[in-house]
Amino acid sequence: MSSQRQAQIVITCALLSACCGGARGMQASVITGMTPVGADVQTPEPTNPTSEVPPASELATTSPIAAEPELVTANSYADFVQVDELYLEAGFEADYRRRRTTSRIRQSYFGRYELDDRLTRLEETLGLDGSGSVGGPSKMTFDFNLLGGVSQESYRERRPGWDLRQSPSGSLSQYDARISLLPAGKVSANLYASREEGRIPRLFLPSLDRDRERYAAELLFNDDVLPMRLLVEDVYERFDDPRPFSTDDQESQERQLRYEATWRQSDNHELRVDYEYSDRGDLYAGTAGSIDRTRHYITLNDLIRFGEDARSRLDTTVRFQDESGDLARDLLDIHPRLRLWHNDELQSDFSAQYLKQRFVDRDLEMWRGDAGLTHTPNDDLTNSINVYGLVQGVEDADDLSEWGATATSQYGRDNDYGRFTASVTLNHADSRYDAENTQGFVLRESHRFRDPLPITLTRADVRRWSLVVTDLSGTQVFFDGRDFSVIQRGRYTSLFRARDGRIRDGQSVFVSYSYRTDKTVTIERNRVDARVQQEFKNGVSPYYAGTYQGEDVEGNRYASFLARRINRHRVGVNYRQTKYSAGAEYEYNDDSIDPYQAGHLNGDVTLWSEAPHTVTAGGRASYFRYSGTRWLQSHDVFLGDIGLTWQAAFSADFDMSASASYRYENSNLYGRTEGLDLRAAVNRQIGQFTLALEVEYEQLSIRSSEDRNFAVWLRLRRGFPIIGPAR
Repeated sequence: MSSQRQAQIVITCALLSACCGGARGMQASVITGMTPVGADVQTPEPTNPTSEVPPASELATTSPIAAEPELVTANSYADFVQVDELYLEAGFEADYRRRRTTSRIRQSYFGRYELDDRLTRLEETLGLDGSGSVGGPSKMTFDFNLLGGVSQESYRERRPGWDLRQSPSGSLSQYDARISLLPAGKVSANLYASREEGRIPRLFLPSLDRDRERYAAELLFNDDVLPMRLLVEDVYERFDDPRPFSTDDQESQERQLRYEATWRQSDNHELRVDYEYSDRGDLYAGTAGSIDRTRHYITLNDLIRFGEDARSRLDTTVRFQDESGDLARDLLDIHPRLRLWHNDELQSDFSAQYLKQRFVDRDLEMWRGDAGLTHTPNDDLTNSINVYGLVQGVEDADDLSEWGATATSQYGRDNDYGRFTASVTLNHADSRYDAENTQGFVLRESHRFRDPLPITLTRADVRRWSLVVTDLSGTQVFFDGRDFSVIQRGRYTSLFRARDGRIRDGQSVFVSYSYRTDKTVTIERNRVDARVQQEFKNGVSPYYAGTYQGEDVEGNRYASFLARRINRHRVGVNYRQTKYSAGAEYEYNDDSIDPYQAGHLNGDVTLWSEAPHTVTAGGRASYFRYSGTRWLQSHDVFLGDIGLTWQAAFSADFDMSASASYRYENSNLYGRTEGLDLRAAVNRQIGQFTLALEVEYEQLSIRSSEDRNFAVWLRLRRGFPIIGPAR
């Protein structure tokens, strides 16, 4: 048995024995403190004061009290181990789902086919919760949760040809325990242990066995000058398909060690140290191999305040990461930042950065320097300017040298009509790319998905096989065809979010890729961003926002950069009141890749707000007109959403809610999509009995098929307080 597994078993046994010991002690005290009914009560013999007492020397050697240690009685054990709560809960869950799918495409044998799937699921559980202390709440506290149960399913599918039936069943079990040692002491510790075993039922496929474990130990040093924290954690989760040679297995395992310390040397000097060791492995369903990585990550943050009223400061950040395995990324980042507070109107900023990183067998090294000035002549106006320069080199790819400047002015002032605000930003950059060969490399380019718009990579001539898409933490990897799709738009590459993938609408991602390049390229970029808004006292707020970007590219015609022109303008008005709001906007985007014009409408209203009822409604509509380019077809897209919500909280133990939402999307290029969602829920608690009922109907219609779903969820809970107050 490995040392890690032995440590997990020791932690688990310690937690469960401590959590259950209090109950046994209390039970023993009750048993020993009672006299059985019908038993003879014996009167103790009186003490004879005239009996002889042995000498003190003989008493010291023959007394049973001196010869054996004093036994701890059940009553003293019960006083030492205190159980504050012991709660037994019985649960019952029932689910019913029906899904009907109708195809609009005629098949060769059955014409337009229809599938009718029905699922019935029952689950019975019994759980035990408890909490208490050992030696008092200041010495040791514990809490635990135990749960076990069984589940049964019944599947039926009506389809062209033979119908299908299946009735799987299984069990589930889980525990969760925690111990806190000296929670209010100078040094405190926490122990965690949890495990969950169950299964994921699948329609006419073997159920996936699920096993999730978490073991952790935390040590805290509570101090005003040097607080510290040490955490050791092991998390394991696996979904196992019992079929041989199946690719549906999924596994994730991570072992972590974290150390955090903050040294507050004085009110004006603080140093923070963070260290993290991580050993992570991920096996994604549908993939042949796993992604395994080991990481050492150290961060140092030093803060020094100085000057008048300690308003000036020097921040220095040092980051070091040593990573090995798949998609490993090594990093060294040194970044000091100096801010000088000259007076209430004038401040200056200076920073320098050295960054070296290695990713996908490529080395990148960058030097950067910044200098800025901020001037606030009054409460209404703030002006700032920043100049920078950087030099970046990439192994076996093009080198970059760039300098630029940014100037920003922000103005805001109250007037007789309300408040007027305006801002303008000017940006200029000169970049030079020197290519050593025919391949360039981009590391961690940031993008944000926003439906129905795709994201377009900055460089042209991207090598599709080199795409690596991750979340911002770099721990989750997204796959082409599963989480996103790639569309070639001339020499540019665009990524569309998969609606059923793991990337959420509005989520930001990092994209790394290589591209074809040739010769030296020089780019001069000028950009202007402006926004003007007047907020009237009656709630009306008209605004204008615009962006103009022009680029001048000099180099070989096969260079990886094409001139990227942006000419975007937005004119709109918002109207806000206490119970409702509305807005309208016209958007003109003359982009060199995919230009479009759009109109947007939105509104929200509270129809009824009188206790205990609240009824709200909202909607939005957008129309996009894509002009098309030489490689993209012109098309129109209309997108509309409306929703209605009712909520009623009759008491703390009784509430109801209902909602309805409808989405309509129509594109003359990709077809029409309609979605309807109806929901209703009831939550009721009577004493120790809890009921939760939810009903849902969904309908999705696309060009090729129609999908209708109906579901009912019923949750029943009955609690039995054994020790402690009722919940």
